[in-house]
Amino acid sequence: MAKVIFNFLISPENKHRFESVCASNGLTMSSVLNGLIDSYVIGQVEIIEQRASQFQRLDEAIRATNQNRDHRCLADTDYDDDHGPIGFLYNDGGEIYTDDNF
Repeated sequence: MAKVIFNFLISPENKHRFESVCASNGLTMSSVLNGLIDSYVIGQVEIIEQRASQFQRLDEAIRATNQNRDHRCLADTDYDDDHGPIGFLYNDGGEIYTDDNF
């Protein structure tokens, strides 16, 4: 088994307590630390998956918002008479009816 030394800061009091508890349980400090690290990492799986799901939903919402914004921008675009959609009051060049005709 490969050995890796892992250094971290701990108060002298906590180090002494940890050494004493491990010794009284007949365990090495390394085995206890490995168990704690394994438990922590396994416990984080659900949290990490939830975050990934939340980011995915957020990305989808941003895309939908951007598409709606782009659609609204197109709807607000001014068209010229030659290329725009036919308006509600369309003049085909024929006679225009006004209130005077009735």
